[in-house]
Amino acid sequence: INFANLDSETATARRQLMLATQILKHIDSDQPIRLLIAECERPLTIMSALYLAHKFGIADMIDISPLFETSYGLEHGEKVIDQLLQQQVFVDYVTTRGRLAIQTGFSDAGRFVGQVAANMAIERLQLKILRSLKARIGTHVDVLIFNTHGESLGRGGAQAPMAQRQAWLMTPYVRHVAAEMGIGLYHQSSFQGGDGYRLFGTPSLARATMRGLLAAELAPPPADCADDPFYQQTDFSLDLFLELKGWHETLLADPNYSDLIDLFGSNLLPPTGSRPTKRVLQAGNQRRGPSKIRAIAHNAILQQLGFLANVISGMGRAATVDFEEFVDIHQRSPRLRQCLDRVLTAKRLGSLNTVLAYCRLADPGFWVNRAYHGKQPRNQRALRRLATHLRARPRFRDIQQTVWSLRDDLVDLYRLSDVIGGQSVRATGDSRSQLDLLHAIRIAVIGDSLMTICRTPNIAESNQYSNEDILSLGLSLDFDSAADIIRSAFGPSAGIDGAAELTEVETYSSDTEGNFAAIEAEVLAPLAANKVLIDRITQMISAHYGAHG
Repeated sequence: INFANLDSETATARRQLMLATQILKHIDSDQPIRLLIAECERPLTIMSALYLAHKFGIADMIDISPLFETSYGLEHGEKVIDQLLQQQVFVDYVTTRGRLAIQTGFSDAGRFVGQVAANMAIERLQLKILRSLKARIGTHVDVLIFNTHGESLGRGGAQAPMAQRQAWLMTPYVRHVAAEMGIGLYHQSSFQGGDGYRLFGTPSLARATMRGLLAAELAPPPADCADDPFYQQTDFSLDLFLELKGWHETLLADPNYSDLIDLFGSNLLPPTGSRPTKRVLQAGNQRRGPSKIRAIAHNAILQQLGFLANVISGMGRAATVDFEEFVDIHQRSPRLRQCLDRVLTAKRLGSLNTVLAYCRLADPGFWVNRAYHGKQPRNQRALRRLATHLRARPRFRDIQQTVWSLRDDLVDLYRLSDVIGGQSVRATGDSRSQLDLLHAIRIAVIGDSLMTICRTPNIAESNQYSNEDILSLGLSLDFDSAADIIRSAFGPSAGIDGAAELTEVETYSSDTEGNFAAIEAEVLAPLAANKVLIDRITQMISAHYGAHG
């Protein structure tokens, strides 16, 4: 092939393999290329890639790496690999390469089954693949596992010592099992977003990070990790996993939860990166809920609403399946403590009262009550207008149902944390005062912005947009689009060609410009200033979660 073939090819898979061929041919032939297959769920997908690699003559220089991240992929990924290992052409391929390469997605898996259940599922998948490999072709082929994750709790990362961070991605038990089997296990992990700056921003930081990584990866797993009751009492660990996974799948399939995530869309988030917030899906593969948006956006929205449901929720309810056994095993199991510590760490940052406060912005009763008490005479018209607008578009009660469901689960988590001892996860006093202040200020600024939008004069019926459209945009925090409509409706027009040469005297233009100047001063300028403050608070809240990217 040549670059003309590459340029004219439209099929994505062929283009990727052709591009790999040209890179190996013209740029760098001494390093293999890793071909990632995202959301892999079928062996045929991998075999198709292998066929193309053979066709282009690069099968010996490419590692085809399926990424298991969907609920189906995590549950059936081992069967995908096992079926591949029954195909001689695939066995010959991995034998020639000397390795089986796979990838797991902690970040994306969290929007399918929750972060803690995803971690358990990924560990189970890694163990099953190791056993399948040994059973099918022996131990002469190594396993390369690339564990991708994000920078914060909701995407598989943690603000923790490097040893703890790596032990979450590749547990000591998986390392122990691979060593016992005699299979070479190579672990790779990613550093995304702000972690690139936080951990590698200076030479000294980079050296410290690398030393921590080497120490974590080269240290042998604890000799007694196989005796952990979490792995010995498999009925308990399986029941816990299935209950936790099922709880999150129910939550994520709930249209009320989707409404909560879509309360402000992605407008609380600054635009970052080159990829759209919503995933582009093939026809016939439509999804509802968080799986339709990218994991980064889903997690960031939960951060900004004040409660990482994808980490915190479900564990309390799952523990009640056998509460006494959970408490007993927790005392003796480093693995169970690792999982629960993750939940409790996220809870110390989270508050459902904060979520409910944001939801109240969509509650018509909230606005009409403020008008009723009459403490803001200047805003009476705006408050009543917001209430009327929201009564015609009811969604607060549905969103509220999700908050009650999350709160019901917290009752069990509070009971659990009280029984096992340690620091309380209930927010009291000054334990979360900075976060609470940031949220409170932002909610007040959002409320002020909505009342400011209500000061917009009535738009002519001939305009394609109405005042109700502007208010709807404001309630979704799309202040830029609202401002654009206001400018187009009331701003000075471009005028006609040759207007400057007209000699007839007129005063109409100055009157129009004066009207727009008032709108600019009373509506557009305050709205722009408020948006700057809202965006700044967004970044400050993200920093509390260690999410600097």
